Amino acid sequence: MSARRKPLRVEEPTLVPEAVDWNGPLCRVVCCSDDVETTMRPRNDFFLASVTQLGMWVYTVSGHVDYEESDRKIRLGPGTVLAVPQPGRGSIVYDKKGLPWRRIYIGVEGGAALEIFNHVISRYGHIHELPKESDGVRAARAFCAMVAKEPRRSPQFWSVEAYRWLNAWWSSCRESVPSVREMLDVEGGGSQLIGLSH
Repeated sequence: MSARRKPLRVEEPTLVPEAVDWNGPLCRVVCCSDDVETTMRPRNDFFLASVTQLGMWVYTVSGHVDYEESDRKIRLGPGTVLAVPQPGRGSIVYDKKGLPWRRIYIGVEGGAALEIFNHVISRYGHIHELPKESDGVRAARAFCAMVAKEPRRSPQFWSVEAYRWLNAWWSSCRESVPSVREMLDVEGGGSQLIGLSH
């Protein structure tokens, strides 16, 4: 019988890749973590979360939280990706029943990173499912582990690794997630959306 490993409780889990000079056209990760949230937190409003544009990717490994945007509430349970630009309109709302919430998150900024990030969410939606064995999730976990082990490296090193993770996520979506266009098409009849005109 194998012993189950208990996840570590981390007080300040956010990791930040460090570099001497972040100037230039880089894919920059501004924060990341592979951790377990064990305590209730106040509502996390994305419009307050950033003063610069960034993309926030959050993957739920176990437990759950809710994502609220306007009048919609969506449960983010195991296997769910939330990918949202910040500042944004939505909020993460903690639920005692969902704790402990094990998540992996990565925040990216910079034109090169945001171009890929925004393309993936426009094609596959800002909430979608990925298997935990997918390349995108494994690459995210590996990225967080690299930052935890040795956070200070060259900006080019971190840019390449961020680009590698973004492309692994994109590739995993192509393999596992129907595109928005595919979801709108109905068996050969095309989109069932009603066009709006003035």
